[in-house]
Amino acid sequence: MQVVKLGGSLLMDPQTPQQFANWLDRQSKPTVVIVGGGEMVDRIRKLDQIHSLDASICHWASIAAMDIQASIVASWNSDWRLFDLYQWATSDRKLEHVSIVQVTNWLKQTRPMLPETWAVTSDSISAEVAIGLGAQRLVLLKSIAAVGSTIADWHAAGLVDDYFVDVDFDNLDVMIETLNGNEGVSTRHL
Repeated sequence: MQVVKLGGSLLMDPQTPQQFANWLDRQSKPTVVIVGGGEMVDRIRKLDQIHSLDASICHWASIAAMDIQASIVASWNSDWRLFDLYQWATSDRKLEHVSIVQVTNWLKQTRPMLPETWAVTSDSISAEVAIGLGAQRLVLLKSIAAVGSTIADWHAAGLVDDYFVDVDFDNLDVMIETLNGNEGVSTRHL
């Protein structure tokens, strides 16, 4: 199984539904898809800058935005199924080839100590889901290609959040790819 995070900014590109479907068709492993918050989260950040909002409010509002984005992505293809990750993970449901998931309940039930700061974005949330589900691979689908070949390189280039560099990936393969044909850059943490 692999966990794939579809960058929320990619939803603003009209070619993304077809490119993402093509990318998923090339995958041999069942895929759990998490969708970033994109412009919705950018608006929450802006509101925080203006009104100095409570960090917890911003954190959970951003995660709710991810769930909304997941609903949108699931509507792109009738073969893709939308699941509440916690309900799915605690049931005897089989993994679909493509399972789009909403993460709010899973995070509240399994990761209540995840920092409620802007240092944690959908990248780190996807990493926590991949580890929690025992995935073999985490793929971050981004709008720009990876710089360098290590998580430290990716962090220095602003491709992953601050918390991501501290995640214990154990034996999880971690990759950054784009949908526009750029080859993925992979790193393995042992």
